[in-house]
Amino acid sequence: MQTDESTSFIVVTTESTDGMRGEPVRKVVEKAMSVETLKSSLDRFLGSLRDLVEHQTPRQGAFVLDEITFSAEIGAEGEFKLLGSGVTVSSTSSIDFVMRRRA
Repeated sequence: MQTDESTSFIVVTTESTDGMRGEPVRKVVEKAMSVETLKSSLDRFLGSLRDLVEHQTPRQGAFVLDEITFSAEIGAEGEFKLLGSGVTVSSTSSIDFVMRRRA
């Protein structure tokens, strides 16, 4: 895929491949991705996060949920993936999204 350097990013990410005995292995790859691909993927990801947190969260005693932080990575095809527990920043680069309740 040929992309114009001014409208693309080089994304360093990982892909899953089969290892020597058929066990899954992650390999580091560099891929050029268009800004449009990343924008579209980011819009879908943020829309999903918005759907997740838009419901009314009940009070917990004197406290109310005011802020949520999510960490994500960009996959080999430009998709944004939510990082689950056990994934540390030392083993991956992440993007943090902070959502705050409007006053």
